[in-house]
Amino acid sequence: MQTWAASGGGYPVTGFDDALIGTIVGERYEVLDVLGEGGMATVYLAYDEARVSAVAMKVMRPSMAKDEALRRRFRNEAQATMSIVDPHVVEITDFGELDDGTPFYVMERLVGHPLDEYADGEALPPDEVVHIAIQICRGLAAAHDKGFIHRDLKPENVFVEVEDALAVKVLDFGVAKVPSSNLTVPGSVFGTPCYMSPEQAVPRREVDARTDIYSLGIILYELLTGDVPFGCGDPIQVMLSHVGQAPDPVRTRNPAVPTALARVVDRCLRKKPEERFPSMVALCQALEAAAHIEDDDTVPDIEVEEALAPVEVNKTIFFDPSKMAITVDDLVEELGLAPTEPDAPELPLASFPIDPASFASEERLPTPPGPQPWEPAAQRSWMWSCLLLLPVILAAVYFALG
Repeated sequence: MQTWAASGGGYPVTGFDDALIGTIVGERYEVLDVLGEGGMATVYLAYDEARVSAVAMKVMRPSMAKDEALRRRFRNEAQATMSIVDPHVVEITDFGELDDGTPFYVMERLVGHPLDEYADGEALPPDEVVHIAIQICRGLAAAHDKGFIHRDLKPENVFVEVEDALAVKVLDFGVAKVPSSNLTVPGSVFGTPCYMSPEQAVPRREVDARTDIYSLGIILYELLTGDVPFGCGDPIQVMLSHVGQAPDPVRTRNPAVPTALARVVDRCLRKKPEERFPSMVALCQALEAAAHIEDDDTVPDIEVEEALAPVEVNKTIFFDPSKMAITVDDLVEELGLAPTEPDAPELPLASFPIDPASFASEERLPTPPGPQPWEPAAQRSWMWSCLLLLPVILAAVYFALG
């Protein structure tokens, strides 16, 4: 069993030669070893002399700490997580700065594995997946109740404490959307493409708590089938798939998944937020209900039945990602054009190929029987014919009377 901590998707390291090891931080924390490293920070094993217990300390990389925007985001992660009190969210107990001004925060030490390592690319038993997912729901429901949206939910940011009956905690609110915060730059895209919701993939599109429901749906899909629905290859290709491609049904990839659970996952992965579960609480209730429904049973409770009921979806033609359907902004950038109306709302271009042959082969409707109203062109033709014939008629009358 390895000792681990919330490390932003880093990897465990031991015996790492680091200047902080052996020092006392904040006159309280003795730094003992390196637990993991991420792109933005390093996580240390430390001893809290005040609490007489081991803790994990996340210290921002000095090179990153030079960027004030990243420093604010790091502090935002600490403050956001500290305000969420729930057993399924990692607990942060303190934050501050080193002598050189580098920010850090202190959190509970966790023993176990990140969810991606725990699953190890294999499909887990459905009852175990439900057990894990319900705990994630509860942690995120507590965050949403405080107004925080995670926006980067993925297996690396979920921790499984295997020695504590598979207790699960949500980690790393570093890119969380915070109430009354101006940290998010308009047009910025946050998240990990493999787990990103359709609305996250579109710049300047507003996101709410239902974006986390979609990301959790991707995690459920992966835990039940052993892989994410659209792969993790080219980021642009993956994001386009999230926006417009229907995933393979869960039971197509793993027929052992119960029908009720597959319906829950399907609803999480709706492209339109309003077609997903309205909240993490509703999703949690649906998961709990699905866990007790056999494939040949009906749903006894009307509220549960409504929660599991399939949502009526608009008949949408999903584009083939190989066609690379693009947005107006993509087209402007590709052609080097300046947008004429920068404040105009962003509208997607047609996301499916149009076949000109379908128009060329279209047959005209047969003309109904009976007199038809004249078209303007026919009226003009009749008037010119009368004018041309008038002299001939007059001449014939003249000679007839003469």
